[in-house]
Amino acid sequence: TARPSSEEEEEEDEEDPALKWQLDVNKLRLLQMTRKDLEATFNRPKFDQLITHFFVRVGAVRDREKVFRASEIVGVKKGMRSYKFAGKTTNKALILRYGTVERDYALEYISNSLISDDEFDRWKRITEKAKGNIPNQMGVEKKLKDKKNTSNVKTYTCRNSTKNRRKYKNRKLCRSNH
Repeated sequence: TARPSSEEEEEEDEEDPALKWQLDVNKLRLLQMTRKDLEATFNRPKFDQLITHFFVRVGAVRDREKVFRASEIVGVKKGMRSYKFAGKTTNKALILRYGTVERDYALEYISNSLISDDEFDRWKRITEKAKGNIPNQMGVEKKLKDKKNTSNVKTYTCRNSTKNRRKYKNRKLCRSNH
């Protein structure tokens, strides 16, 4: 048997790390939006664009039994009904993809728990079978930056605006008194 030369061994070691990179449940969890994340962001400007292509764990009923699925957020739309979410009334619905099926879910049905290993395995198997997109390393890194940006976006409420106006008004008064 011929042994590979040291040059061939070096080439194998220098293989592109992106080729070795594999999506696993822990990496997908980095792209997961929990109900708590959605509660903190659903009223923000550009919410619809910010959360697209993140993942959620959603409850569904199959054969009269509740099951949870990892699903990709592919959009946001106006739902059929209004409901209370995070103490506010909304009618937003997430458009979620699982394999080839897209379905609308109210934000209230999104789980706060992490995607399980089994849910990840089922999602990956169904997505591959449907020839869907599995996030690659670059995609994961981009969405992590997006997630960081969603947590840095300020929500300005009427109370914040009034508070800021008072703060600046007081500064002007202080300056004119000197």
